[in-house]
Amino acid sequence: MTNISQEARTKHGIVIRDDGEFWIPFIDVLRIFDEIQLCHLQPDSLTSEIANDERKQSWDVKVYHDAWIRGLTAGGCGKAPYEDLFWKNPQFFITLKDVDIKDNSGLCTLIATLTEKEKNNKSSVAIGFEVYNLREFHRRPLDGESALSNNLILQKRSGNYEYNREVTKRFELDPGVYALIPSTYEAHAEAKFMLRLYTEKPAESGLLEEVDKNELQRTRQPLDPVKEFFMKHATVDGHIYAKELKIFLRELSASEFGESILFSLEAARSLVTLMDRNRSDALNFDEVVKGWNEIKAYKRIFEQFDKDGSASVDTYELSKVFRALDFTVNRQVLIAIVRRYGNRNNKIRLTDFLIVIFKLTLMFELFKEQQLKTGGDNDAASFTLNEYLDYTMYC
Repeated sequence: MTNISQEARTKHGIVIRDDGEFWIPFIDVLRIFDEIQLCHLQPDSLTSEIANDERKQSWDVKVYHDAWIRGLTAGGCGKAPYEDLFWKNPQFFITLKDVDIKDNSGLCTLIATLTEKEKNNKSSVAIGFEVYNLREFHRRPLDGESALSNNLILQKRSGNYEYNREVTKRFELDPGVYALIPSTYEAHAEAKFMLRLYTEKPAESGLLEEVDKNELQRTRQPLDPVKEFFMKHATVDGHIYAKELKIFLRELSASEFGESILFSLEAARSLVTLMDRNRSDALNFDEVVKGWNEIKAYKRIFEQFDKDGSASVDTYELSKVFRALDFTVNRQVLIAIVRRYGNRNNKIRLTDFLIVIFKLTLMFELFKEQQLKTGGDNDAASFTLNEYLDYTMYC
């Protein structure tokens, strides 16, 4: 910069100051850089500094924040074998009525910008969107059937799905109602995003979603928390495994109790074992609901004996806790529980107590089944060595 003469500086309006601005020969730009990204707030901001007031374009902008959530809205781009899941993606509509003023083309300009809310400044998913012209508009999301009845016309695409933080596309469209469906390339990929829609004239837009026919306001109906978290963590086949169950229980307890119960992987496995009677090593939604209800019931009893709110109970009180649960265990069983699950301060934590309850319940049921099978008396059942090993390893 200092090599530029004062005359050249004056001619080109160059002022040397420490503001981050610098000059570089164009030939060096081509030689050094592979890509240049221009950051701007809105379509006209790049030219706002040099535009005259009467020439400056004022854009109408709508902003939406949403997310692709596994098991709910992460439908992917519609490639096989997940074609039907495409319609599960968040869907937005925009009604274009007033044509552009300047070019007399009879068209409406729409600029759509899809921005992934990246984590650690890294793009984890490839993103893009599609724009459809709607023949019939009912403010409900499109699915396979309604898409066919609507005779959808795929008007535009954002282009190839890209691992970019932002994808922007400018369209010139006939007046009408359009559905814009942002998606990730892969189905079940989770990410949060922001969608901005720019038009030269004000345009009505919003989220396409299922609503009560009597509702005037288009608001999301909240999911049951258990259902919502289950859908978030369940696999494609609608089951949840111990590793995911651990996270599911932590998040659900935080939502319902206001604080997380930090279940260990062993505790999650114990719950799976208790509820998974067909030994599939996973739980379906009904089994998860049953297990969660068991946890809440046991937690209420446990808290009656947790005098200081420390999420632990004195082991000397265990016999009273079991009595409150109408679960009779003798002294030898209590000794085994305390030695296995009590800590050096003679306390047992809520999560360890739940493991104990899960195991005792399952072992009691297995004993009763074997008792009926072998014809034992009230306190006896016959097990072969392999049956004994099978049951003890499973529990």
